[in-house]
Amino acid sequence: MNSLCQEHPEICDSLDQARSLDGVRDLSTSTDVLSHDGLDEDSLLFSVTAVLDENLPPERAGSTAQQIYYLLANAFTSDRNIAWHGEVNAGVTPGEPRPVLDVALNEDSDQQVRQSFVLMQAGAINVHANSAEVSDAATLGRLAELAYAKHFQVELRTTDNSLRYTVGGEPDLEKLKLFLEVAGLDSVATAGMDPSTLSVNLAENSSASKHEELERWLIDHRPLRTDPLPFILFSPSYEVLAEGWLGDKKPSHLIPKPVVAPEGVTPWPQDQRAPDCTDQDLVVAPAGSDAAAGSRFLQLNVQNVSSRTCALEGTPDIRFINTEGNLQKDVTLEPMPNVLAERIAIPAGESAMSAVKWSAASTTLDPDVTTRLEVRTTEQGLHVDVPLITNGERQTLDILDGSTVSVSPWVQAMKGWGMPRPAE
Repeated sequence: MNSLCQEHPEICDSLDQARSLDGVRDLSTSTDVLSHDGLDEDSLLFSVTAVLDENLPPERAGSTAQQIYYLLANAFTSDRNIAWHGEVNAGVTPGEPRPVLDVALNEDSDQQVRQSFVLMQAGAINVHANSAEVSDAATLGRLAELAYAKHFQVELRTTDNSLRYTVGGEPDLEKLKLFLEVAGLDSVATAGMDPSTLSVNLAENSSASKHEELERWLIDHRPLRTDPLPFILFSPSYEVLAEGWLGDKKPSHLIPKPVVAPEGVTPWPQDQRAPDCTDQDLVVAPAGSDAAAGSRFLQLNVQNVSSRTCALEGTPDIRFINTEGNLQKDVTLEPMPNVLAERIAIPAGESAMSAVKWSAASTTLDPDVTTRLEVRTTEQGLHVDVPLITNGERQTLDILDGSTVSVSPWVQAMKGWGMPRPAE
């Protein structure tokens, strides 16, 4: 240190000034050699830890930390061979070995240290720039209310990490109340809430009935007055058991709506007397695939080849078969989220459609792509073979093992897609 002061007196002068600031209980330093250079000066890392009086008003603690930062930043920038970092600590009581506050010195030290002092003095056990530990759920709730009132951005968690709550955005005491309600349930081991999602872990040895009971509790709960809140329910071993929306309140873009037909399409009469279509009434064929911005699209057409009108409702069930004739594994079929499944009466000879969408997958390693489909048009029907042939040419689809595929219900026509045409 003495040699450093001889070579860089401005650094030691800045340290002395920092030590003399109001509220600084201690200021310690350490030096590490980052690299040796026989022809030039060694590269050094200089660490500074300032310990502030834990009873300082938060505003004074913040301004003192900011003063320390600027004093040291100005001194250390004069030598390119010296890197530095600084921290601000504070103890619960003089001499306590474990600090309850630990914030890095930077250009935002004023706000970060001020926020940390507010939380520390309100009962937080361990505080960092954007997080704080508390002893129990009651203290977490109290500090979350305080953080909302002061518009802090902070993650609060209990010391055992069983509860985590992120305060951010507009104050939302309704969401906080819900979180504390969930945390108090006997079947809940851990819970976390950020501004967008509620995550819940079941307690050890929970039965399947407890899982179903908790899922039902979340779905039946009164939804928040603010934005819809998604939840994820995990097993004790962190397997996803269920996903849903609190109170079954979904965002508008996920609420199925009647399909929008292309311009000029006259809806078919919805003949309630029309019998349900059977496999013998229908022929399914692909209308070709397309691609855009990392997504893939396939249109399935279904033609009523009988001599009468028949009705179709629901979503086709599709199996994807690879080159070897094997079923693609672990393919997830999801209903297209914004299309309402409605009963359509297909006149004799007319064709309806279903839209299929998935994300592009890499085929550079020559995996087994999908070469044909097996499609079941109705719940009571059988899967029938549907070769991927369009305009006389065979196609392949980059639907591989593990893909997720979105499928619309059968509709007369859909805006943005081709008009259904008879099976070739």
